[in-house]
Amino acid sequence: DDLNIEIVDYRQASHEMAYSVKYSSTVPSWCSSMGHAILSNLDENKVYKYFNTIDMIPLTSKTVVSSEKLIKKLKEWKRLGYALNIDERFDGASGVSVPIFDKDRNPKAALNIVMLSPGFKHKKDSMIKELKISAKIIEKKLFHFEEKTKIKRA
Repeated sequence: DDLNIEIVDYRQASHEMAYSVKYSSTVPSWCSSMGHAILSNLDENKVYKYFNTIDMIPLTSKTVVSSEKLIKKLKEWKRLGYALNIDERFDGASGVSVPIFDKDRNPKAALNIVMLSPGFKHKKDSMIKELKISAKIIEKKLFHFEEKTKIKRA
C-alpha cells in the first residue's frame, strides 16, 4: 500500500567478490530498480502522491531526487520494459529489474538482479533477456495469461 518493495526471497552469489546486502523486508521504490519497474507501470498521479509522502535524500552522488526527473526515467523504463539502477542506491552496485503483471496488466511484483557495477554493463543485455523470460513464465503460472509475443530462449 505504501508502494515500497517487500522482498519475498533472494539468492546470494557465491563468488569471492559479490554484491551483498543484508536481508531487509522492504526496499524504497523511489531509488531501486525493482521499485522503478513497478512505479513505471502505475498511474502518474499515484506515483506523484507517493513521491510527496517520502523524503528523497540522496543516497549516492547518482541518486535522482527530483520528482520530475524520476517521472521522466519511469516513462523510459515503461517503454523499455525494464528498469536500471546504476550506483543510485549503493555506490558500486547496479541492478536491473522487470515487472511482473497480473492479467489486467497491473504490476504486482518485480524480478531483480544486482551485481557489482564494474561487470554490470557487460552482462546487462543477457540479464534483461533472462529476467523478461522469467517474468513471463511467472505471469503465466500465477495469473494464467500469456503475452501474444513469445520470447525464445537462446
